[in-house]
Amino acid sequence: MEKSLIRFLFVLAVMLPISARGIDSPETRATLAHIQGVHVLIEDYQQNLSKHKKLLTKAGLDKENLLSAVEEKLKNAGLKVLNRDEWLKTPGRPLLCITINTHEAEKYKYAYDVNLQLMQVIMLEANPQLKSMSPTWSLNITGMAHIGNLHIIRDATLTLIDRFTASFKK
Repeated sequence: MEKSLIRFLFVLAVMLPISARGIDSPETRATLAHIQGVHVLIEDYQQNLSKHKKLLTKAGLDKENLLSAVEEKLKNAGLKVLNRDEWLKTPGRPLLCITINTHEAEKYKYAYDVNLQLMQVIMLEANPQLKSMSPTWSLNITGMAHIGNLHIIRDATLTLIDRFTASFKK
């Protein structure tokens, strides 16, 4: 049963190579109002991907190059990119988190999920003294990429950044 489920999910992933979903609605876009800037965090990659350092660099998917590309897109869209000290002093502490999850579906073929979340400090209505960091806007995109085409994952990430900046401006 487990093998047939895995095959089904794989076939589904191949037939629908890229899909996007998340929480990008008028309500979540309203949480972007009054944001003075964002600090960007790229979560560490899983071992199945991070072990390919040279290929990640070649594809521009190593964390340093990806962070630079993301920050450039944000700045070009008119959003301030906050350093850590600025972020700690900014109301709501807006944090743009990028998480790239991968699964090696077969040798050198990766199923991926890129998740983009804007996290902010929120207060609970039931107890306004309690504050927590929580996602207020998010989108993700899934697909498949061959080890030789890791730029597809980078492109998917930058597409989500474009969607974020478009949502920010609405």
